[in-house]
Parts: sequence; structure tokens; C-alpha cells
Amino acid sequence: MIARLVKKVGSYSITRDEKGVYFLLDANAREVAMGRDMESLDRAACIFSDTTHTARICAWCKLFLGVTEGNIDGHPITHGICPDCARNLEGT
Repeated sequence: MIARLVKKVGSYSITRDEKGVYFLLDANAREVAMGRDMESLDRAACIFSDTTHTARICAWCKLFLGVTEGNIDGHPITHGICPDCARNLEGT
């Protein structure tokens, strides 16, 4: 996969691959989340450093699912499942 840097947000980087999928990478270049648009990942990067909100990502595909009020035990990220992954699991 060839990805190019689109934007830096604090210690996070947002990249885009040749298929148009955006990825949020941490300071160690590990994939934290992915999304179909840059705005959602830009918001996720800001939320990760916020202590009053928690970002939700799909535990299977890492798609950014949104933000929940409140911070869960000091962790900026919690996991859920996106509709596509839920459909795939139901079909097995």
C-alpha cells in the first residue's frame, strides 16, 4: 500500500492510500483508525487528546465510528462494531 501524508494533527498523521481510504497513524506510524473521509479522522485525532470525550472505532476494521460523551477510565478510545463488520459476522 502506498500512502501519502495528507495532514499532521498533533502527534498524529493522516494519510490517504491509492484507493482513497484515509488512515490515522500515531507517532510510531501504527494505524489507529481508518475512515472514508479526512474530516472524521481529523476529529478523531483531536478527540484522542481530549480527556472529556472518547472516540469509538470498529474493533474489526478500525473504522472511526464517532464520539461518545465522557471518558472511559482515562482511555481516549473505545471499541464497537461497524455495520459492515456486523453484517459479515451475521453471515458466518
